[in-house]
Amino acid sequence: MTKETLTRFEVSTKNPELFSIHSVAHSPRSLSPHDLTSAVENLKLDFHGEEPGPVSSAFVEFLFADFFVNAHSSGLYNRQLALWEAIARIGSGTINPLKTGWFLMPKEHPVEEVVFLDSLGKPVVLAWLVQEGDPNSILNMLIKKVNKMKLQESPLCGVFLVLPDPVDESFLDKTRNFLGADDPVARYDARLPEPAFIPLNLLDYRSHDTEDSDDSEDRCSIRLIHPTLRKASGSQSKSR
Repeated sequence: MTKETLTRFEVSTKNPELFSIHSVAHSPRSLSPHDLTSAVENLKLDFHGEEPGPVSSAFVEFLFADFFVNAHSSGLYNRQLALWEAIARIGSGTINPLKTGWFLMPKEHPVEEVVFLDSLGKPVVLAWLVQEGDPNSILNMLIKKVNKMKLQESPLCGVFLVLPDPVDESFLDKTRNFLGADDPVARYDARLPEPAFIPLNLLDYRSHDTEDSDDSEDRCSIRLIHPTLRKASGSQSKSR
């Protein structure tokens, strides 16, 4: 596999003396909604290199401002604790077009790959943002990659597959069953089978043209579609 990094981003704390998502992860059971809001507002994202697209930049924001917060308020963090704690450890990341194959003849797919890294530069969260194509084939590729990473003892804690809305219902039904949706408790784990055995969360997105927006910037709404939470987890994030 070959890859050329187009966009990098760094995650930092605006004011280290105030509440941060690191603080949240250390004491999740004693948090108030105000604590969570303060922690997210104290987060700083800096993008470098090529300007990220509206979907990729919106997803990076979504992971912290929506998924991290709503996983706590809904209790999902109890079922996906390793992933939730890993989000608090993210220090940087990369955004690239997905390429597979040999170095001299790589194949580029209509997918953006976002890799979230911890302070040691190790991948802890992986997201594939699909632009078009057969979701079944893309999911199979993603599972193969994740299994390979885990067999190589990667510290990867969770995966996100983000698809354009509307998502094919037959694909959704099959994938939900594959992730154990028939179990009323384990369905929230959404774990891939061994050797990966980490959560795979499904999301969809809808891009909005400037004519549909209230301001001059493109906007993109993202929502978690499996596992579904008690509280709505949609977001509408401005692209950077």
